[in-house]
Amino acid sequence: MRKVLASKIVWLSLLVVVLGATVGGMISLRQSVLSRSAGESEMAAWQEWRRAAASEGGPVARRAPKSLEPPILVLLRDHFAICLAGMLFFEGSLILFLMFIVRGVLGLGS
Repeated sequence: MRKVLASKIVWLSLLVVVLGATVGGMISLRQSVLSRSAGESEMAAWQEWRRAAASEGGPVARRAPKSLEPPILVLLRDHFAICLAGMLFFEGSLILFLMFIVRGVLGLGS
């Protein structure tokens, strides 16, 4: 009984640490992107790339992006909450699935 309880505590701790690191990493990434992309040089580089993409010739016609801002900036500024929720859901599901498989293989049961 103590072995099962200790196993559950270890897995729960692992889940909390991994999800906490994910949240911290995403917040850090968001702050980095927001501070870097807000600069005039970054926006000028994006506009230059859009112009180059629109005028580029080749065997396949390429459309220029419609967005006036870099996609990573729009994603992490306007849709950060849904990105974080999706990442936490899938990462948590994966960890819980691995917990289920490893506990079954080790014979720890429920």
